[in-house]
Amino acid sequence: MKRLTFSPQAYLGLTFNWGALFGWAAIKGNLDPAVVLPLYLSGVSWTLVYDTIYAHQTCFLLHLANTHALVALEHNWLQPVVYTHTYY
Repeated sequence: MKRLTFSPQAYLGLTFNWGALFGWAAIKGNLDPAVVLPLYLSGVSWTLVYDTIYAHQTCFLLHLANTHALVALEHNWLQPVVYTHTYY
């Protein structure tokens, strides 16, 4: 996905957290939107955050591999945001 779009984090979040929907349906037997949508959206949001931080830490490798990422486009304004919200 990194070679096709600038938002691979979004696709990762949408597909990786799909299991929360299947898991809930397997245990409860239904998909209650009041429970499933917040669960799914919070998982997608969490994936966007941690993968954006990871992509920002390896931004120089993205340039070497000639792949796309939102971090590569928005590196200037995203760098202070990531550095103030992560602890090394």
